[in-house]
Amino acid sequence: MISPHLARPGFLRDQAILLLLLLWAFLVSCTALSSMDIWWHLRTGQLMLERGSVPLSDWYTYTDPDRPWTDLHWGFQLLVVVLHRLGGVSLLIIVKALCVAVAVLFGWLAVRRAPPDECHALCWIPAIVCVSGRSLVRPEMLSLVLLGVSLWMVSRAPTCRTALRWLPLVLLVWVNCHGLFVLGLVVFACLAIDVFMPLRFRGPLRLAEPSATGVDRATVVRMAAVCVAACLANPYFEEGALFPLQLYHKFSVDRALYAGVGEFQRPIEFVRRYGLFSNVYLVSEAALWLATALSFVPAIRQRRLSLTRLLMFAAFSHLAWIASRNTGVFALVSAVVLSSNLGEGRVVRDPTVGIARYGRCASAIVLVALSVGVITGHWGSLGGEDRFFSLRERENWYAHAACRFAGRPGMPSAAFVSRLGQAGVYVYHNGSDRRVYADGRLEVIRRRTYRSYLSICRLMTRGDSLWVSRVQDPFGKPPVVILDNRHARSMIRGVALTGGWRLVYADAIAAVFVTEQVARNLGLPPADAEPLLTERDRANIRSRESDR
Repeated sequence: MISPHLARPGFLRDQAILLLLLLWAFLVSCTALSSMDIWWHLRTGQLMLERGSVPLSDWYTYTDPDRPWTDLHWGFQLLVVVLHRLGGVSLLIIVKALCVAVAVLFGWLAVRRAPPDECHALCWIPAIVCVSGRSLVRPEMLSLVLLGVSLWMVSRAPTCRTALRWLPLVLLVWVNCHGLFVLGLVVFACLAIDVFMPLRFRGPLRLAEPSATGVDRATVVRMAAVCVAACLANPYFEEGALFPLQLYHKFSVDRALYAGVGEFQRPIEFVRRYGLFSNVYLVSEAALWLATALSFVPAIRQRRLSLTRLLMFAAFSHLAWIASRNTGVFALVSAVVLSSNLGEGRVVRDPTVGIARYGRCASAIVLVALSVGVITGHWGSLGGEDRFFSLRERENWYAHAACRFAGRPGMPSAAFVSRLGQAGVYVYHNGSDRRVYADGRLEVIRRRTYRSYLSICRLMTRGDSLWVSRVQDPFGKPPVVILDNRHARSMIRGVALTGGWRLVYADAIAAVFVTEQVARNLGLPPADAEPLLTERDRANIRSRESDR
């Protein structure tokens, strides 16, 4: 016998809209590998397999070698090592895109009473744009999936008493993959507050009846205890469970110190610098927030405001406001809240006639057009951030050749790398036998070390030789210096003017300097600096030569 749900009118058409949405979410996330952190993640996974243990202290820097390292990413690192060995960069990108699509699927299913299909799809389009803007091969890709699963479980709590039983298992996996496991606790806490809200306050606050009527307070208390126990089940025990507090402190209280880290900046700072309409990702985030906020208005008027959804929207809006790195998780939660609010206030109509039929057709056409735009490159041009469809590394992005050169026998075992992300590339090729001054693991680097790193960069830019004494390793030996040609061109000029240092390698991505003594001992001739020149530099040179 055919299930009534499967036999209802429009069921196949509903699934077609969802499949088209998931296809676009997958395709728009298939962008060239550009995450800098992936390389130290890969190297850490390799070393864990070799050593049979997780890191307890820093493995990669010579400035903080005894610094405790709470590496909650260890599960993700083992996963990406296996994927990289099986299919290289292409498989990493494909799995990352699949994670985005699966997260959207669970978010879609988390809406218990969905709005009309054309409206439901429209709710998810700006959300997917925002998520794709943060679609990187990093632990966040697993957090998106697990957050989607958590939202689905919480949404099913009113009608399925066993839905929350699997939440501790989700948290157990999550805490051993990424520090954002705390987001699962945030979603559960919003539900718990709704359950414990006294009835006498619901009327004045225009709140609906408890959104989790299928969950009693005793169940919530038991689940809270089990969830806390699950978060403690990591190699670092209470230090791992409290690790999210360190992350929050860095991109909130210490935000001024890390102002140069793009993902720690607030979205409003990008708006002030470039304008709201300069970037499709900023526009989508603003539109999604505004639409979700307005969707609460009818619920307030009709005294059916969902406290769970209101708290989730407020909490994740706060995270998105204080750091752009939280845009993806905010978008996922907001799409669920927006769709749920619209679904509860919708007017039921026959899905086979009238505007519903044309709305589905229009939604399908839009989603097909978006998918085609991704494959043809038109979407990448619109985004303005070189996010084109690709299954390879971003061209001229990683300093692989420079880092391999710097790791040759006889070269210094310490390295100062101007861009923290490129330090991760050096670690991938040379760690942990060779160490760096600092890298992108801001959860490990001390505040004073980071300040010193910034100071050294400024000294190099000015050509002040004082930087030489500040980059030495613990034995007083100067390191090899690797400078990113895109972000540290002024530093390259400053180091080139410092006496006793020689440029021994140069390509379009990076420059490598060593002391004259090391260069003589290894027989390294001065490198040609021509590859470091941009097209604009070459044009200026040709112009000056023609003037002569």
